[in-house]
Amino acid sequence: MFDIVVSWSAFEHVDDPPALMREIARVLRPDGCFVMQLWPFYHSEHGSHLWQWFPKGFAQFRYSEEEIERRVRSDASNAEFGELLLSEFRKLNRATLDDLGAAIRGAGMRVARLEPLSGAVNVPPGAADVPLSSLAISGVILLAVPD
Repeated sequence: MFDIVVSWSAFEHVDDPPALMREIARVLRPDGCFVMQLWPFYHSEHGSHLWQWFPKGFAQFRYSEEEIERRVRSDASNAEFGELLLSEFRKLNRATLDDLGAAIRGAGMRVARLEPLSGAVNVPPGAADVPLSSLAISGVILLAVPD
């Protein structure tokens, strides 16, 4: 059993966030805590994880996957790194803050402290139907404890 479990900039890469939360709750002592930093959420400005190639953000809404791949692959100076990040881009879980909250509650835990990470963003037309909370909250730092 662990007193504390920490996840830093990794949760958006997890295939099954609810299953991982259940495992964290299982190994956490009854008086323990889970600390998480998640940045960036998929739907946020830099959620594609490709900001090196798309500094204006929201590449996942501005461009098709084919165009994203073409632009990243056209940078021969970073070919290996580009392929790694394209692979990661395809596997991002697209969880929202509400999905994360549901996974925490589903694991028998509760959020005791929450610090949303956000800032002003210019919303592209391709993201018009995405909930504003998903676009505006770029990440989160939270503390969860067993319920």
